[in-house]
Amino acid sequence: MDFDIVTRESEIGDLIEPWTQLATSAGRPYCLPQWGLSWWHNLAPARAELRIVVARDGAAVTGVAPFFATRSRAGLTTFRLLAQGLAMPVEPVAEHAAKPDVARSFAAGLAGCSPGPDFVVFEGLADRSWPRLLADSWPQTRPLVHDDYIRRAPAVSRLDESLKAWLGTRSSNFRQQIRRNQRRLESLDVTIHRSTVDSDTTSEIDAFCRLHHSRWRDRGGSGVLTEAVERMLRDSAPELLARDALRLWFIRSGDEVISSQLFLRAGGTLSYWLGGFDDAWAKYQPAQVTLLAAVEGAIADGDRHIDLGYGEQLYKSRFADSMTTLEWSTVVTRGSGYAKRRAAIAPRWTRRAVSERVPQNLKTKINERLASLRR
Repeated sequence: MDFDIVTRESEIGDLIEPWTQLATSAGRPYCLPQWGLSWWHNLAPARAELRIVVARDGAAVTGVAPFFATRSRAGLTTFRLLAQGLAMPVEPVAEHAAKPDVARSFAAGLAGCSPGPDFVVFEGLADRSWPRLLADSWPQTRPLVHDDYIRRAPAVSRLDESLKAWLGTRSSNFRQQIRRNQRRLESLDVTIHRSTVDSDTTSEIDAFCRLHHSRWRDRGGSGVLTEAVERMLRDSAPELLARDALRLWFIRSGDEVISSQLFLRAGGTLSYWLGGFDDAWAKYQPAQVTLLAAVEGAIADGDRHIDLGYGEQLYKSRFADSMTTLEWSTVVTRGSGYAKRRAAIAPRWTRRAVSERVPQNLKTKINERLASLRR
Protein backbone atom coordinates (compact mmCIF):
# COMPACT_ATOMS: atom_id res chain seq x y z
CA MET A 1 0.00 0.00 0.00
CA ASP A 2 1.34 3.41 -1.00
CA PHE A 3 0.77 6.90 0.40
CA ASP A 4 0.74 10.56 -0.62
CA ILE A 5 1.25 13.65 1.50
CA VAL A 6 -1.06 16.54 0.58
CA THR A 7 0.45 19.87 1.61
CA ARG A 8 -1.61 22.31 -0.50
CA GLU A 9 -5.36 22.77 -0.86
CA SER A 10 -4.92 22.82 -4.62
CA GLU A 11 -3.82 19.18 -4.39
CA ILE A 12 -6.99 17.99 -2.63
CA GLY A 13 -9.25 17.97 -5.69
CA ASP A 14 -10.31 14.38 -6.39
CA LEU A 15 -9.70 13.38 -2.77
CA ILE A 16 -12.97 14.95 -1.54
CA GLU A 17 -15.30 12.17 -2.71
CA PRO A 18 -13.34 9.16 -1.41
CA TRP A 19 -12.62 11.04 1.82
CA THR A 20 -16.35 11.70 2.22
CA GLN A 21 -17.14 8.04 1.52
CA LEU A 22 -14.63 6.83 4.12
CA ALA A 23 -16.00 9.17 6.80
CA THR A 24 -19.55 8.11 5.93
CA SER A 25 -18.70 4.40 6.02
CA ALA A 26 -17.10 4.90 9.43
CA GLY A 27 -20.12 6.82 10.76
CA ARG A 28 -17.91 9.80 11.70
CA PRO A 29 -19.74 13.07 10.85
CA TYR A 30 -16.98 15.34 12.20
CA CYS A 31 -14.46 13.59 9.93
CA LEU A 32 -16.25 14.77 6.77
CA PRO A 33 -13.94 16.92 4.63
CA GLN A 34 -16.63 19.60 4.27
CA TRP A 35 -16.38 20.15 8.04
CA GLY A 36 -12.62 19.74 8.43
CA LEU A 37 -11.61 21.89 5.48
CA SER A 38 -14.00 24.66 6.50
CA TRP A 39 -12.30 24.62 9.88
CA TRP A 40 -8.94 24.89 8.08
CA HIS A 41 -10.12 27.91 6.07
CA ASN A 42 -11.44 29.77 9.12
CA LEU A 43 -9.60 28.56 12.21
CA ALA A 44 -6.21 27.18 11.21
CA PRO A 45 -3.44 28.50 13.51
CA ALA A 46 -1.03 31.03 12.08
CA ARG A 47 1.77 29.41 10.08
CA ALA A 48 0.12 25.98 10.28
CA GLU A 49 0.85 23.67 7.35
CA LEU A 50 -1.31 20.93 5.84
CA ARG A 51 -0.03 17.39 6.16
CA ILE A 52 -2.87 15.18 4.91
CA VAL A 53 -1.66 11.58 4.66
CA VAL A 54 -3.52 9.57 2.01
CA ALA A 55 -3.20 5.77 1.92
CA ARG A 56 -3.72 4.18 -1.50
CA ASP A 57 -4.07 0.65 -2.80
CA GLY A 58 -3.32 1.23 -6.45
CA ALA A 59 -5.69 3.98 -7.57
CA ALA A 60 -8.11 3.42 -4.68
CA VAL A 61 -8.01 5.66 -1.61
CA THR A 62 -8.16 3.39 1.43
CA GLY A 63 -7.48 5.90 4.21
CA VAL A 64 -7.17 9.60 4.97
CA ALA A 65 -5.42 11.12 8.00
CA PRO A 66 -6.00 14.89 7.68
CA PHE A 67 -3.24 16.32 9.84
CA PHE A 68 -1.80 19.82 10.04
CA ALA A 69 1.55 20.77 11.54
CA THR A 70 2.54 23.62 13.83
CA ARG A 71 6.00 24.51 15.10
CA SER A 72 6.67 25.96 18.55
CA ARG A 73 9.21 28.63 19.44
CA ALA A 74 11.34 25.83 20.86
CA GLY A 75 11.45 24.28 17.39
CA LEU A 76 9.17 21.30 18.19
CA THR A 77 6.62 20.18 15.62
CA THR A 78 3.14 18.97 16.59
CA PHE A 79 0.73 17.21 14.27
CA ARG A 80 -3.02 17.42 14.96
CA LEU A 81 -6.13 16.53 12.99
CA LEU A 82 -8.25 19.16 11.25
CA ALA A 83 -11.06 20.49 13.50
CA GLN A 84 -9.67 18.57 16.47
CA GLY A 85 -10.94 20.06 19.72
CA LEU A 86 -13.97 21.72 18.11
CA ALA A 87 -15.98 18.50 17.95
CA MET A 88 -15.38 14.85 18.65
CA PRO A 89 -14.69 12.20 17.68
CA VAL A 90 -12.25 13.39 15.02
CA GLU A 91 -9.84 10.71 13.83
CA PRO A 92 -8.24 9.17 10.73
CA VAL A 93 -10.69 7.29 8.51
CA ALA A 94 -9.94 4.05 6.72
CA GLU A 95 -11.50 1.01 5.10
CA HIS A 96 -12.11 -1.24 8.08
CA ALA A 97 -10.62 -4.41 6.56
CA ALA A 98 -7.48 -2.54 5.46
CA LYS A 99 -6.91 -0.66 8.71
CA PRO A 100 -3.58 -2.30 9.75
CA ASP A 101 -2.09 -1.70 6.29
CA VAL A 102 -3.48 1.83 6.24
CA ALA A 103 -1.90 2.51 9.65
CA ARG A 104 1.48 1.43 8.26
CA SER A 105 1.06 3.86 5.38
CA PHE A 106 0.07 6.64 7.77
CA ALA A 107 3.09 5.94 9.99
CA ALA A 108 5.47 5.89 7.04
CA GLY A 109 3.98 9.12 5.72
CA LEU A 110 4.24 10.92 9.05
CA ALA A 111 7.78 9.69 9.70
CA GLY A 112 8.81 10.85 6.25
CA CYS A 113 7.55 14.43 6.63
CA SER A 114 10.07 17.23 6.84
CA PRO A 115 10.14 18.32 9.54
CA GLY A 116 8.76 15.16 11.05
CA PRO A 117 6.46 15.24 14.07
CA ASP A 118 7.84 15.50 17.56
CA PHE A 119 4.29 14.94 18.82
CA VAL A 120 1.15 13.51 17.23
CA VAL A 121 -1.75 14.66 19.39
CA PHE A 122 -5.20 13.06 19.39
CA GLU A 123 -8.13 14.63 21.23
CA GLY A 124 -11.41 12.79 21.79
CA LEU A 125 -10.82 9.55 19.86
CA ALA A 126 -13.68 7.05 19.76
CA ASP A 127 -11.50 4.51 17.95
CA ARG A 128 -8.82 4.32 20.62
CA SER A 129 -6.61 1.95 18.61
CA TRP A 130 -5.15 4.61 16.30
CA PRO A 131 -2.26 5.90 18.49
CA ARG A 132 -0.96 2.38 19.12
CA LEU A 133 -1.42 1.26 15.54
CA LEU A 134 0.68 4.23 14.42
CA ALA A 135 3.32 3.61 17.09
CA ASP A 136 3.53 -0.11 16.31
CA SER A 137 3.92 0.68 12.60
CA TRP A 138 6.50 3.46 12.98
CA PRO A 139 9.45 2.78 10.65
CA GLN A 140 12.08 3.87 13.18
CA THR A 141 12.16 3.35 16.95
CA ARG A 142 8.66 2.86 18.35
CA PRO A 143 7.29 6.15 19.77
CA LEU A 144 5.97 6.57 23.28
CA VAL A 145 2.15 6.59 23.50
CA HIS A 146 0.94 8.60 26.48
CA ASP A 147 -2.71 8.16 27.49
CA ASP A 148 -3.57 11.68 28.62
CA TYR A 149 -7.09 10.97 29.87
CA ILE A 150 -10.50 9.58 28.90
CA ARG A 151 -13.97 11.10 28.96
CA ARG A 152 -17.46 9.76 28.41
CA ALA A 153 -20.06 11.00 25.94
CA PRO A 154 -23.76 10.07 26.31
CA ALA A 155 -25.38 8.38 23.33
CA VAL A 156 -28.61 6.87 22.07
CA SER A 157 -27.74 3.48 20.65
CA ARG A 158 -31.11 1.74 20.77
CA LEU A 159 -33.30 3.50 18.25
CA ASP A 160 -36.62 1.73 17.73
CA GLU A 161 -38.87 1.61 14.69
CA SER A 162 -41.00 4.52 15.90
CA LEU A 163 -40.82 7.46 18.27
CA LYS A 164 -43.58 5.93 20.37
CA ALA A 165 -41.59 2.73 20.80
CA TRP A 166 -38.43 4.67 21.65
CA LEU A 167 -40.26 6.78 24.23
CA GLY A 168 -41.41 3.53 25.79
CA THR A 169 -37.79 2.90 26.78
CA ARG A 170 -37.61 6.19 28.70
CA SER A 171 -38.88 6.87 32.21
CA SER A 172 -42.56 7.66 32.68
CA ASN A 173 -41.58 11.00 34.23
CA PHE A 174 -39.60 11.95 31.12
CA ARG A 175 -42.44 10.90 28.80
CA GLN A 176 -45.03 12.88 30.72
CA GLN A 177 -42.92 16.02 30.95
CA ILE A 178 -41.83 16.16 27.36
CA ARG A 179 -45.28 15.34 25.96
CA ARG A 180 -46.82 18.00 28.21
CA ASN A 181 -44.32 20.59 27.00
CA GLN A 182 -45.00 19.60 23.40
CA ARG A 183 -48.73 20.17 23.89
CA ARG A 184 -48.19 23.48 25.66
CA LEU A 185 -45.95 24.74 22.87
CA GLU A 186 -48.39 23.55 20.21
CA SER A 187 -51.18 25.49 21.96
CA LEU A 188 -49.05 28.62 21.55
CA ASP A 189 -48.79 28.00 17.79
CA VAL A 190 -45.08 27.30 17.74
CA THR A 191 -43.76 25.12 14.91
CA ILE A 192 -40.77 22.77 14.65
CA HIS A 193 -38.60 22.90 11.54
CA ARG A 194 -35.46 21.39 10.03
CA SER A 195 -33.15 23.25 7.68
CA THR A 196 -33.22 22.13 4.05
CA VAL A 197 -31.24 23.01 0.94
CA ASP A 198 -33.95 25.57 0.16
CA SER A 199 -33.74 27.23 3.59
CA ASP A 200 -32.42 30.68 4.31
CA THR A 201 -29.40 29.03 5.87
CA THR A 202 -27.64 32.26 6.80
CA SER A 203 -30.52 33.56 8.92
CA GLU A 204 -30.99 30.13 10.52
CA ILE A 205 -27.31 29.95 11.48
CA ASP A 206 -27.52 33.53 12.77
CA ALA A 207 -30.47 32.57 15.00
CA PHE A 208 -28.61 29.50 16.23
CA CYS A 209 -25.57 31.62 17.18
CA ARG A 210 -27.70 34.27 18.89
CA LEU A 211 -29.51 31.71 21.04
CA HIS A 212 -26.33 29.89 22.02
CA HIS A 213 -24.59 33.12 23.05
CA SER A 214 -27.62 34.25 25.07
CA ARG A 215 -27.48 31.03 27.10
CA TRP A 216 -23.79 31.48 27.98
CA ARG A 217 -23.50 35.25 28.31
CA ASP A 218 -23.86 35.25 32.10
CA ARG A 219 -21.75 32.12 32.56
CA GLY A 220 -18.46 33.34 31.22
CA GLY A 221 -19.41 33.28 27.54
CA SER A 222 -19.29 30.43 25.07
CA GLY A 223 -16.08 28.45 25.05
CA VAL A 224 -16.85 27.14 21.57
CA LEU A 225 -18.74 29.60 19.40
CA THR A 226 -16.24 32.29 18.40
CA GLU A 227 -16.55 34.63 15.42
CA ALA A 228 -14.26 32.33 13.43
CA VAL A 229 -16.41 29.28 14.25
CA GLU A 230 -19.50 31.21 13.18
CA ARG A 231 -17.83 31.93 9.83
CA MET A 232 -16.99 28.25 9.54
CA LEU A 233 -20.64 27.29 10.09
CA ARG A 234 -21.88 29.74 7.48
CA ASP A 235 -19.27 28.54 4.99
CA SER A 236 -19.85 24.82 5.48
CA ALA A 237 -23.64 24.69 5.98
CA PRO A 238 -24.70 24.86 2.30
CA GLU A 239 -22.42 21.99 1.22
CA LEU A 240 -23.27 19.89 4.28
CA LEU A 241 -26.98 20.40 3.64
CA ALA A 242 -26.54 19.49 -0.03
CA ARG A 243 -24.95 16.21 1.09
CA ASP A 244 -27.69 15.56 3.69
CA ALA A 245 -25.03 15.80 6.41
CA LEU A 246 -26.37 18.77 8.41
CA ARG A 247 -29.40 18.71 10.70
CA LEU A 248 -30.34 22.10 12.13
CA TRP A 249 -33.54 21.61 14.12
CA PHE A 250 -35.32 24.67 15.49
CA ILE A 251 -38.59 25.87 17.02
CA ARG A 252 -40.20 29.01 15.68
CA SER A 253 -42.80 31.25 17.31
CA GLY A 254 -44.08 33.42 14.52
CA ASP A 255 -40.97 34.89 12.91
CA GLU A 256 -38.83 34.33 16.00
CA VAL A 257 -36.61 31.27 16.53
CA ILE A 258 -36.79 30.26 20.22
CA SER A 259 -34.71 27.07 20.18
CA SER A 260 -32.04 25.77 17.81
CA GLN A 261 -29.90 22.60 17.95
CA LEU A 262 -27.22 21.68 15.40
CA PHE A 263 -26.26 18.12 14.39
CA LEU A 264 -24.01 16.53 11.78
CA ARG A 265 -24.89 13.22 10.17
CA ALA A 266 -22.94 10.48 8.36
CA GLY A 267 -23.31 6.75 7.86
CA GLY A 268 -26.23 6.20 10.23
CA THR A 269 -24.78 8.34 13.02
CA LEU A 270 -26.32 11.64 14.09
CA SER A 271 -23.94 13.77 16.19
CA TYR A 272 -25.24 16.59 18.37
CA TRP A 273 -22.84 19.51 18.33
CA LEU A 274 -24.30 22.57 20.05
CA GLY A 275 -27.54 24.42 20.75
CA GLY A 276 -29.32 27.22 22.51
CA PHE A 277 -32.75 28.52 23.39
CA ASP A 278 -34.53 31.68 24.52
CA ASP A 279 -34.65 31.88 28.34
CA ALA A 280 -38.09 33.49 28.12
CA TRP A 281 -39.39 30.07 27.02
CA ALA A 282 -37.38 28.02 29.50
CA LYS A 283 -40.41 26.69 31.43
CA TYR A 284 -41.44 24.75 28.29
CA GLN A 285 -38.00 23.09 28.00
CA PRO A 286 -37.73 23.94 24.29
CA ALA A 287 -34.26 22.40 23.93
CA GLN A 288 -35.54 18.99 24.99
CA VAL A 289 -38.54 19.28 22.69
CA THR A 290 -36.17 20.15 19.82
CA LEU A 291 -33.95 17.18 20.67
CA LEU A 292 -37.00 14.93 20.66
CA ALA A 293 -37.80 16.15 17.14
CA ALA A 294 -34.24 15.24 16.16
CA VAL A 295 -34.68 11.74 17.59
CA GLU A 296 -37.90 11.31 15.62
CA GLY A 297 -36.13 12.55 12.49
CA ALA A 298 -33.24 10.13 13.05
CA ILE A 299 -35.68 7.23 13.34
CA ALA A 300 -37.39 8.29 10.12
CA ASP A 301 -34.00 8.59 8.37
CA GLY A 302 -32.97 5.11 9.48
CA ASP A 303 -30.09 6.30 11.67
CA ARG A 304 -28.74 3.74 14.14
CA HIS A 305 -26.88 5.90 16.65
CA ILE A 306 -27.16 9.38 18.12
CA ASP A 307 -24.01 10.83 19.66
CA LEU A 308 -25.11 13.47 22.19
CA GLY A 309 -21.68 15.04 22.47
CA TYR A 310 -18.96 15.30 25.06
CA GLY A 311 -20.21 16.14 28.56
CA GLU A 312 -22.63 14.38 30.90
CA GLN A 313 -25.21 17.13 31.40
CA LEU A 314 -28.49 16.12 33.02
CA TYR A 315 -30.65 16.81 29.95
CA LYS A 316 -28.48 14.44 27.90
CA SER A 317 -28.80 11.69 30.49
CA ARG A 318 -32.56 11.76 30.07
CA PHE A 319 -32.16 10.81 26.40
CA ALA A 320 -29.07 8.59 26.62
CA ASP A 321 -29.08 4.80 26.96
CA SER A 322 -25.32 4.25 26.59
CA MET A 323 -21.94 5.93 26.83
CA THR A 324 -19.12 6.33 24.31
CA THR A 325 -15.59 6.44 25.71
CA LEU A 326 -13.36 9.13 24.23
CA GLU A 327 -9.59 9.17 24.64
CA TRP A 328 -6.96 11.91 24.56
CA SER A 329 -3.51 10.58 23.63
CA THR A 330 -0.10 11.94 22.66
CA VAL A 331 2.38 10.05 20.50
CA VAL A 332 5.93 11.21 21.31
CA THR A 333 8.54 10.24 18.72
CA ARG A 334 11.91 8.98 19.90
CA GLY A 335 15.42 9.42 18.55
CA SER A 336 17.43 12.61 18.59
CA GLY A 337 15.85 15.26 20.83
CA TYR A 338 13.64 12.82 22.76
CA ALA A 339 14.63 14.27 26.16
CA LYS A 340 13.72 17.74 24.93
CA ARG A 341 10.30 16.49 23.83
CA ARG A 342 9.62 14.86 27.18
CA ALA A 343 10.66 18.02 29.03
CA ALA A 344 8.49 20.21 26.80
CA ILE A 345 5.33 18.20 27.27
CA ALA A 346 5.67 17.35 30.98
CA PRO A 347 4.05 20.63 32.24
CA ARG A 348 0.97 19.99 30.08
CA TRP A 349 0.56 16.50 31.50
CA THR A 350 0.90 17.95 35.01
CA ARG A 351 -1.75 20.62 34.37
CA ARG A 352 -4.12 17.99 33.03
CA ALA A 353 -3.58 15.80 36.08
CA VAL A 354 -4.39 18.76 38.37
CA SER A 355 -7.42 19.72 36.27
CA GLU A 356 -8.75 16.21 36.65
CA ARG A 357 -9.02 16.81 40.38
CA VAL A 358 -10.86 20.16 40.22
CA PRO A 359 -14.66 19.67 40.55
CA GLN A 360 -16.74 20.88 37.62
CA ASN A 361 -18.86 23.15 39.86
CA LEU A 362 -15.68 24.96 40.97
CA LYS A 363 -14.60 25.42 37.35
CA THR A 364 -18.03 26.91 36.56
CA LYS A 365 -17.81 29.33 39.50
CA ILE A 366 -14.35 30.45 38.39
CA ASN A 367 -15.61 31.09 34.83
CA GLU A 368 -18.60 33.05 36.15
CA ARG A 369 -16.34 35.14 38.37
CA LEU A 370 -13.99 35.90 35.49
CA ALA A 371 -16.95 36.90 33.33
CA SER A 372 -18.21 39.32 36.03
CA LEU A 373 -14.76 40.92 36.25
CA ARG A 374 -14.73 41.49 32.48
CA ARG A 375 -18.11 43.26 32.49
